[in-house]
Amino acid sequence: MATKAKSGSLADFPEKVNQRIGDIDVNNENGSAFEGVEIKHEIPITSQLVADAYEKFKVHNTDRYYLLTTANMDSADWDAIEVEVARISQIHGCQVIVNGVYTTLKYYLRLLTTRQSLLTNMLNF
Repeated sequence: MATKAKSGSLADFPEKVNQRIGDIDVNNENGSAFEGVEIKHEIPITSQLVADAYEKFKVHNTDRYYLLTTANMDSADWDAIEVEVARISQIHGCQVIVNGVYTTLKYYLRLLTTRQSLLTNMLNF
């Protein structure tokens, strides 16, 4: 019988159990994450979420961290987000990128030369 994890236990935070920094980690050959992606569904990104993300990767040599959301960010407090992003860049050196999931996908999909290359790469992943 499955048991529910107690609130606040490590089971609630799988990235803390297995040393992952995000929902998706891009690792070096030695297994250390140099890039991470965290995706929020319908949760607007705030400066506090940026600070929370930093806590996940601050002990790692992370070059870039994407904090993406499917939520509309039109009313976000971009000034506070940019202050937190700049603070992290200054003390850690990591480039934190806050953006929408769909905007990011459109941006990177334009770099593909053909749709066939997308399918080939997805099948080989």
